[in-house]
Amino acid sequence: MTWLNSRLIPYISEKKVLPDTQVATQKDVQTRDLMSYLSSIKCWSNRNKTQIYAIKRDQMKGFDYLAPEGFYDIIEAIGLPDSIAKLDQAAQKDNNCIIRTAHGLTKPIIINGVTKQGGPLSPLKSTLTTSMGHHYLNDLLLQDPDALIISSTNQRKDDPHLSDDNLVARIGMTEATDDSYIFSRTLQSLQKNTLHMERFQYAYEFLRVKVDDAEARFEQLKNIIEEYHFPRLGNRPPITLLNKIISQNIISRCRALLSLQPIKQTDADILDKKINRLVHDQLGFPFMPSPTILTLPIRNNGLGFPSIARINAGLATDGIRRDLNHHIKSYRDMARITMADWTCSLNHCVYPISGTGLLTQTHSSRFKKIPSSWIIAQRVMSEHREKLSLPRTDRTEVLTGDVSLSHYISIFNHHNQIIQEKIDGNVMKSLRVRGITLLHGSMIPASAGLLDKRSVTTSLTGPTTLVAQVSGISAFITHGELAGITAALILAKDSNNSIAVLHTDSLYCHVKAHTEDTSLPSLLNSEADHYATSAQKLVHRIPSFPIPTFHMDEFTPYSSSHGWTESNLRVYTETVMLEKSLHELRNNVRMAKWLYEPRPPSKFPYTRAYSAYSAAIQLYARSGQLAVADTLFSRGKIDEPYCRFGCRALEDPHHLFVECKRYTEWRVETSKEIENRTQRKLTEKGFEETSQTSHIPKLDSLLPYSPTMTPIAREQLLHHLAADWHTHIIRLAGRIFGDYQREMAKRLTSNHKPR
Repeated sequence: MTWLNSRLIPYISEKKVLPDTQVATQKDVQTRDLMSYLSSIKCWSNRNKTQIYAIKRDQMKGFDYLAPEGFYDIIEAIGLPDSIAKLDQAAQKDNNCIIRTAHGLTKPIIINGVTKQGGPLSPLKSTLTTSMGHHYLNDLLLQDPDALIISSTNQRKDDPHLSDDNLVARIGMTEATDDSYIFSRTLQSLQKNTLHMERFQYAYEFLRVKVDDAEARFEQLKNIIEEYHFPRLGNRPPITLLNKIISQNIISRCRALLSLQPIKQTDADILDKKINRLVHDQLGFPFMPSPTILTLPIRNNGLGFPSIARINAGLATDGIRRDLNHHIKSYRDMARITMADWTCSLNHCVYPISGTGLLTQTHSSRFKKIPSSWIIAQRVMSEHREKLSLPRTDRTEVLTGDVSLSHYISIFNHHNQIIQEKIDGNVMKSLRVRGITLLHGSMIPASAGLLDKRSVTTSLTGPTTLVAQVSGISAFITHGELAGITAALILAKDSNNSIAVLHTDSLYCHVKAHTEDTSLPSLLNSEADHYATSAQKLVHRIPSFPIPTFHMDEFTPYSSSHGWTESNLRVYTETVMLEKSLHELRNNVRMAKWLYEPRPPSKFPYTRAYSAYSAAIQLYARSGQLAVADTLFSRGKIDEPYCRFGCRALEDPHHLFVECKRYTEWRVETSKEIENRTQRKLTEKGFEETSQTSHIPKLDSLLPYSPTMTPIAREQLLHHLAADWHTHIIRLAGRIFGDYQREMAKRLTSNHKPR
């Protein structure tokens, strides 16, 4: 049965057997898609002041009570062989069933014709059976004059502005597992349609969330955090354990709920602060640490706790992109009707999530007319340092005349000028040559991270040679190859030669590249490779080629600094939000890294250490919240800010950890241990003694290049040295502050003893 289930699911998806708005077992459909769909319906009703009637049907669990004949009927209806029904009947015949009672297990009994709950085929059988009723209702609605038909406001006014104004969505029923909503414009029609469904599947729960209500979702998440209680332990839990508990018991629940309904970023920041309060209360320090530093990744000098604000931002932006590009027509059409109304009816024909539309945020009064998750996404995109937009890549409607004059008049009436991107025609002019026969691309560095800068060039060679740079730091080598193919096809179309041959090592007709082959394609490939690689040294002097967009989704994220973003938008948004947090901390001297070793520290002290007291000290030290004399004096807790161990200096964290004479012996001891470990590792690799410094320096300048060591081995050695130094130093800081706290506690106790 498992094999049958694995074969039926892709077949049903390919043949579109299930209705679009039936979520269960639908391939690549998430529950958030249905919630966004319902939000758009609710907002359409508010925008057009049209009353909609809906009823929620709570169906009995099909896994338990579904008659097997329903599955057999759908098998026959869609034309599948009756051997499937016979196989299912054989699987349900003479099955042993043992019942658990209060007195123990019963003897086996024989059952027939019952689908086992949790079996591989039970969800699919339930979904296929209920889909017949869904299709039945859709057929009835074609003859119902009161059926709910949704279109854009301009379409209803008979003045369509954009091509999306021609979209019409007939809304009948939505299903999620064993819950369903039925819609209609009149109460009588709703009663009739509900009766039809009850007759089809009499008394045959998931949609328990409020639709398009960000405030209710925030209150729900806040209650989850405030009502959570950590397990009782003998001692205070280490910060590493707190990270695991919060990630698994709080963040996992919050992430699932946010995927259905994002919340405002200001509310998400409040939740991050509440989690910060939970951690602070468990650690027992007097002053609250920074939630920003708590949620920064370890590689950025943070503690690596998850951030609800970044998770929320990523889910909101990825949600609107998913809605507008959805592979199922019903969800996609509903989203584009909503976007058409937002653009023309509510925003003076200015596209709200690109260009000038991001300069003016949608007012909160629009929350009931536009899905709140979309407005949240717009605000997130507008707050990026480089405005992140979601433009439409296909603009052929402008050339075909599908944009009405009313649309242009509305734009001119509300804006003095239209800002358009300048199109550099140098590349297209240079393409008006003939005889290009082979292309190649080049990228430096060969492997780059999401926001790392890179340089991509493309070259075409033959009787004439063309070299161009592919714009945008999000470009990859494949974009260079695609740009070259595009240019070659343009040339082939303009060429007088009726037979044009294109050679490339990136298509199915593979060229023997980087070999000693002497064929013409291989020789031309070597030449094109030479030009593409050499052009990397002259990127500022060669023309720029825009990344081809015809292969992208119709709505693809774009920013002026990073170009087109075809990767995971949720991860990209979280990364950009992280960059924003780091930019806000640039003036925090406690987080400055320009003087020190830039390699990330080892994760072990922050994620796996048993006690992790040193990691907690790092959190409060980097937040400037350690209870030393200078901090206590500035907050009115003590009378003097000077060192309480007799030093003539302010008692700030730098003095305590680096200069205080009480801990000189410990610092010397740790320095010798670091020196010995470093010297031992360098000796093993054949290096001589290196100079020493009082902090973690930039190790590249201290370790010379060796002809006997590969770059990878050298980088591995540097990483080990940096991790060793960092771990020893933060443990020394924890040791110093632990002794400092014990000494201050003794003094406080002695001062309060009765005389």
